[in-house]
Amino acid sequence: MTRRNAKSRNGFPRRRVAAALAVLAVAAGLLTGCGGSDDADGHVTLTMWSAYTGRELGVLRGVLDDFEASHPGITVRSIGAQDDDKLVQGIRSHDGPDVEWAPSDDFTGLFCSSGGWLDLSGRMRAAGIGQKQFVPSAWRATTFGGTRCALPVLADVVGFYYNTKLFRQAGITHPPRTVSELRADAKKLTTRAKDGSIDTAGFVPLAGFYSNAVQYFQVMFGADVFDGHTAKLAGSPRWHAMLRWQRQMIDDYGYTALNTYNARVGGNFTASNAFETGRLAMNIDGEYRTAFVKADHPDLPYDTAPLPVSDDHPERYGAGFVTSHIAGIPHNSAHPDEAWQLVRYLSTNRHAQLALGNGLNNIPTLTGALHSPHLDDDPRFRRFISIAENRYSVSAPGTPIGPAYQQIIGTYVDGWQSGSQRISGLSDVDEQINAMMAQAAPGEDW
Repeated sequence: MTRRNAKSRNGFPRRRVAAALAVLAVAAGLLTGCGGSDDADGHVTLTMWSAYTGRELGVLRGVLDDFEASHPGITVRSIGAQDDDKLVQGIRSHDGPDVEWAPSDDFTGLFCSSGGWLDLSGRMRAAGIGQKQFVPSAWRATTFGGTRCALPVLADVVGFYYNTKLFRQAGITHPPRTVSELRADAKKLTTRAKDGSIDTAGFVPLAGFYSNAVQYFQVMFGADVFDGHTAKLAGSPRWHAMLRWQRQMIDDYGYTALNTYNARVGGNFTASNAFETGRLAMNIDGEYRTAFVKADHPDLPYDTAPLPVSDDHPERYGAGFVTSHIAGIPHNSAHPDEAWQLVRYLSTNRHAQLALGNGLNNIPTLTGALHSPHLDDDPRFRRFISIAENRYSVSAPGTPIGPAYQQIIGTYVDGWQSGSQRISGLSDVDEQINAMMAQAAPGEDW
């Protein structure tokens, strides 16, 4: 039940562009750090930063205790509540951590290209660690520009949730496999109050509602941001199709009616979440939602499925969006050798991966743990394993500007949803992204 990054109104995680770009300064002058400490007898204390808090930080602590038991010369001081901005600050600090666990792979391009995290390629070769040990999308998420500066430690996988009772009542026999089926089902499943307001929503098509994100809509249409090294949204038929589909669904409800509904339903990560209380029939969400349902509404009649796809590419059905949690060693780690032992343990130790996967209700990235009978056997959870392994599943593309391009797209989508933007506005999006890319890495063939 991993703590999610806060979403902005446009459906992308909130991160300041300034913080995203700040790590680039690391390459200009790397600092000498002292994240851990040495005892007189040679015992090493490592400092590890993660975003976890509360119960989840306790799950991680249990795995770290196991690590310490098998590595008697190392103690790990675990510090939680470290968001992306703080991880960047740790890289630039004189007293940053020895190991950082990032809750998403959005910053891989920055960490690798700037030298903020150490290149692990040599250590991995020496240890016999390679591609076949990991989920393909997670393996791809740990490298950028020829530098592999991280290892995957867990994954969040986004798929589709639907209320089976509401489906039966509406005479719908299977989850929607295409976006046209999604639209038709949403109409059948939507009910309205006497005043015309939405009572039960079939599906909410707004990016920024609950876990909805533009990136997930992109998977449904196979809409990429970059063509090679350049943002080319304006000339992409798939982007045009995605936006027009979204506009049709918004118009089915009415933009004002959707916003009124959104304001009245419970919060995403609360027991009054609209899907969990039966006021939302279909929803895009991650595997972690199964844990929330189990804790808050164990009798909810629901099932899971892959994301619906565009009607002209049915072969893509089965895919979803994969966000890898990654662990790396900041360049200023005082104990990189011991830090490597910890990163390696978290990523490649089967027991650790199972403990983390079951304890946090996330998907292991080590294939040996992914198919273990000891992993959560709920078929609604395990469906996300097949989604993670689907060849059409994607992750965020690595860039030297990290996730900053997402904020540019998100601002445009805000306007598109409200009706103040046109398709032609994608040209401005391309221009802004490409200008930022050029500023971050002038002349670099990344």
